[in-house]
Amino acid sequence: MSFAIKELQMEAEEKYLHALVGKIFKLLPIMEEGDEDAFLAYAQGLQRELSGCESVLHRIVCDQDWTSILAVLSNIIDGDVAFALFRRDVFRMISLCEKLISRHFYGGIDDE
Repeated sequence: MSFAIKELQMEAEEKYLHALVGKIFKLLPIMEEGDEDAFLAYAQGLQRELSGCESVLHRIVCDQDWTSILAVLSNIIDGDVAFALFRRDVFRMISLCEKLISRHFYGGIDDE
């Protein structure tokens, strides 16, 4: 793969992760509206999207934080949790996305 193509791919991956933060955040207002069907449809669609990323985000999906995002989202979909815990999980997923961005695109070091 040429350097230019690799740079374009990395730029697209970074943009996707930034957009993913917004998609994850959108879970909050949908849940607050109280429409469980709309929430499940959106969350399950997001889950399918993230699962489908395996074929295009090779470096990212091998990261343990990506796996954590999928696991937390799955738990949110399957579980009946209090809103405070749900909100904490949403912000945890956002934090994990930000760690992925930092680690894979800015050479950030884990703070764990």
